[in-house]
Amino acid sequence: MRLEAIHRASLGLRVTFASLVAIAVVLTLTVRSQVSNDSEAVRKEAVNLARLITKLPATAEQPSGWELVLRHQLSNENFVYGLVESADGKPIVSVTASGILVPPSEPMTSGAWVQQAERLLGQEVVIEYHGPLRFNEQVGHFRIGFRQPGIQFTLEQLSFIASLMLPVFLLTPIFLYFMTREVDPLKKLNAQLVKLVPMPESQSTQTPTDIKSFSDQFNLFLDHAKGQIEGYQLEKSELLTSGRFLSYRLNRFESIFNSVPEGLMVLDGDACVSFANVRLGWFFDLQADELIGAKASNCLRLPELQEYFAKHEQNIHALVGEHLVFKPEQHPEVSVSVSVHPLQEGAGGSGRHHVVVFRDVTAEVRAQQSRSEFVAHLAHELKAPLHTLSMYSEALQNEEGSTEEFQLEATNVISDEVERLSRLINNLLSMNQIEMGTLQLDRQRIKLVDLVRDTTETMERSARGRELKFELDLPNDVIPVQIDKDMLRIAINNLLTNAIKYTDPGGTITVSAYESADAVTICVADTGIGISSDEQTQIFHKFYRVTGESMEDRTGHGLGLPLARDIVEMHHGSMRVESELGEGSRFYIDLWKHAGVVQQAI
Repeated sequence: MRLEAIHRASLGLRVTFASLVAIAVVLTLTVRSQVSNDSEAVRKEAVNLARLITKLPATAEQPSGWELVLRHQLSNENFVYGLVESADGKPIVSVTASGILVPPSEPMTSGAWVQQAERLLGQEVVIEYHGPLRFNEQVGHFRIGFRQPGIQFTLEQLSFIASLMLPVFLLTPIFLYFMTREVDPLKKLNAQLVKLVPMPESQSTQTPTDIKSFSDQFNLFLDHAKGQIEGYQLEKSELLTSGRFLSYRLNRFESIFNSVPEGLMVLDGDACVSFANVRLGWFFDLQADELIGAKASNCLRLPELQEYFAKHEQNIHALVGEHLVFKPEQHPEVSVSVSVHPLQEGAGGSGRHHVVVFRDVTAEVRAQQSRSEFVAHLAHELKAPLHTLSMYSEALQNEEGSTEEFQLEATNVISDEVERLSRLINNLLSMNQIEMGTLQLDRQRIKLVDLVRDTTETMERSARGRELKFELDLPNDVIPVQIDKDMLRIAINNLLTNAIKYTDPGGTITVSAYESADAVTICVADTGIGISSDEQTQIFHKFYRVTGESMEDRTGHGLGLPLARDIVEMHHGSMRVESELGEGSRFYIDLWKHAGVVQQAI
């Protein structure tokens, strides 16, 4: 009890001291505010007086206006002196309070209109305000001195200060009373903390008698609780780190699986889907999450897939090594291969889970079909001339071949068929070199119209007897071009061969060249059978030939136009066609200039 009384007395002394400090602070601020306000009032009064002096119409001979204004200031208790002096320092008007000796003037410095300086009169500090003054076309100056305001208290100010101090004094016992009332709840709170956070035996707990003792005791509880919390935080951090690491690995694996181009599906031992990546959902137009938990034979709604998984649903491992190729209903243009692989779950062994890989094999299937079609076309193109050669060779060995007329016919036919085979083989070799990237262009700067004219005249001689008319429109002002003339000759030759082949007797073949801002263009036009709009997009495919009754007696192997297009593209050019059935065709070769190349790239 005695210790508690001492603590209570100590608390009362501290509260009383705090109240005295608060009173001192209030008094200091009040005094400083009063002095500041008085000083500002004196400064404003001095500035106004200076402004009035400079505006009065007084002169050095009649200074009554200045003197009247300055004498009026004698009633101001802060006013000390006021002078108007000429330029040489002689006083014109001098008004001073009783017993005041005006200090000598000091040189004015450049700066504001009214300047301020502290002057010492005995033991008293005077604030002097001085500035220039113009009169009689001369410049003098004025000087006005005011006392520095000091600390003064009026009755009203004392009553105001007392009204501020009284609440502070009254609050002191009230605050002390409430502080002492708070000790009992602190005791109860301390007991509750002891129950809530058991303290070790090495740390004794005491009943608090004031806020300080309670804070000390509370700090002990906090330190002990902090230790326990840190232990829990450490365990939580380890768990979070472990969870984040597992989550990171899971997200990383899922990102990897979702990035692969194949569709992936993981089946558990019951043939249920436990994982599916995004690509798999694309194959079936489903969300990958929709497949999770479902049977593989049920969720993939395609008869061949349902049969594929259902026949070994109890033993998925039996599907390892068995492949299936199907076309999804939502993407019939895509071919997909399905294969099952065991999932390694331990060192050196496989578990009951399996990975099903759905791989897009469209390119491989199309390549296989292209190879098959290529072999079939090539066999057909080789079989026809070989059959003709065999037939005429056998006929030449018989009696039928003994006549001079038949021998001449056979010689012409054999020559045509050999030329046809040679052209086919040369085209195949050229296309193979282009596709393999081994063909190197020997570019030279040549005059294009000469190349076109020479090629056309050569083909015209070979087409004699077909009753075709050749027309040339080759202006000499077409600029030279940087090309491989032998390869471009093959492209132009193939276009002319097609024009001769598909133009009936009496038709016209026109070859022209012209220059535009972006390209130099070669045009081969004919009045032949023409090409339908549907087939115009396919004629540049290898071995493709225009269909129709008019094509039955026209030979060809379908490699001329694809080869011509590839040669033009190697020269960074382009080829296009305009045609209508029965109206003929026009094939254009555009050899782009530098500006044209940039425009085409854009």
